[in-house]
Amino acid sequence: MSKWRNLIEEFFAGAFFLIGCAAVVYGVIVRYVFNKPIFWVDEISTYLLVWGILLGWSIAAKKGKHVSVGILYDFLPKKYQYPISIFEKICSLSFSAFLTVASIFLWLHYFNNGQVSTNAQISLWIVYLIMPVGSILLGIRFLEELIHIIKTGEIPTGGGH
Repeated sequence: MSKWRNLIEEFFAGAFFLIGCAAVVYGVIVRYVFNKPIFWVDEISTYLLVWGILLGWSIAAKKGKHVSVGILYDFLPKKYQYPISIFEKICSLSFSAFLTVASIFLWLHYFNNGQVSTNAQISLWIVYLIMPVGSILLGIRFLEELIHIIKTGEIPTGGGH
């Protein structure tokens, strides 16, 4: 299951990011070469890039690429690194839970009021759906890491603390 989730996350994050970048290039070419700007390109490309980035949260967590302050941690003895790693994963998981709940409320607001985007007229509940999805995926990743640390006693490496 984890391999499939990784593959799906990486595919969609990459696809959204690539299509968003292609839309930006298309918009620039159409605007400056053909002098015929298309009103919805900037908005759609922004949404696609944000979707790719927010799906990338979980991928960054999996690869230990989230921002961390490791200089003090790296100098601590292993017996202190273990509880700090558990504490860090609990804090990260708590943040993901908070972000999930807050983003669900935001998503419900747009879902219930039927607001649409300015130029492309896309329902904003569709645009904001990525926030709870990305938060849940990130939380699942942190939960998996916490369980792994507790079960194996292994301390994450590569910036994963």
